[in-house]
Amino acid sequence: MGTADVQAFLNFLAVELHVSASTQNQALNALVFLYKHVLKRELGTIDAIRARRPKRLHVVLTREETQKILSLLSGVNHLMASMLYGSGLRLMECLRLRIKDIDFSAKHITVRDGKRSKDRVTILPETIIQELSQHLIRVKALHDDFLQRGYGEVELPYALVRKYPNAEREWAWQYVFPAKNISTDPRTGARRRHHIHESVLQRAVKHAVRLSGVPKHVGCHTMINSKERDYLRALAKKVKEIADRSLWVKKTELWRCLNSLKRVRPLILCEIPEEAWHELIPVSYTHLRAHETSLHLVCRLLLE
Repeated sequence: MGTADVQAFLNFLAVELHVSASTQNQALNALVFLYKHVLKRELGTIDAIRARRPKRLHVVLTREETQKILSLLSGVNHLMASMLYGSGLRLMECLRLRIKDIDFSAKHITVRDGKRSKDRVTILPETIIQELSQHLIRVKALHDDFLQRGYGEVELPYALVRKYPNAEREWAWQYVFPAKNISTDPRTGARRRHHIHESVLQRAVKHAVRLSGVPKHVGCHTMINSKERDYLRALAKKVKEIADRSLWVKKTELWRCLNSLKRVRPLILCEIPEEAWHELIPVSYTHLRAHETSLHLVCRLLLE
């Protein structure tokens, strides 16, 4: 089987079987590995028909559907799902939260090493502060119990374990949502506490959606998409109200700027003072394009 056969096989996957782009890429990578590391042969240049990655719309929930699903969750699963919706956290960002990343006084959460390895600050909704505080009391008692039994260590990111040898037993570095049992690190063999596995919340959300009767394909990330949609609707309503009162702002340009705000991840539907909203809207139509960058910056500062 040569290069032409491999190319014909990839064309067959895309044209006849209508597989997704990821499936075709997986087949190509497997064949490249086979030729390079097993057969020790050069595969050559492959010019196959590539399957297209479709652009799909996000599944979003109404507020009523979201509240119905959340009401069917309980315990830690309800708290984690509420943080996904209220704080805009991704699933693994929520599970990897540590005690030191939550600031109750400032009501914000610091996300470490998020998407594209970037840190960011998001809000801590007031509606979950009491529930989260009670949860951390139980986690602290569990941590103290494991310390007395000679455990209580947690994995530290990168090389911090060499820089701070005792930090892995400190309370500040513990996971907010730890697993109940000790697990063995397959790389080092150390016995540590890890965070809850992501499948725990995924199964709980799937079960709650089934019980709620919501006829949508809902997952954990749907909570984030739903919050963004709720925020953008409220933002559009507020901008329209201001535009109706202003004679110097052209509405078509306002909607263009509003559409560009989708690049800025909304964090929460918060009450922004009226004077702040006027600062968001340049009063001169000729300066709208020049203010677009500052518009993004002001919105990001207000949201964070």
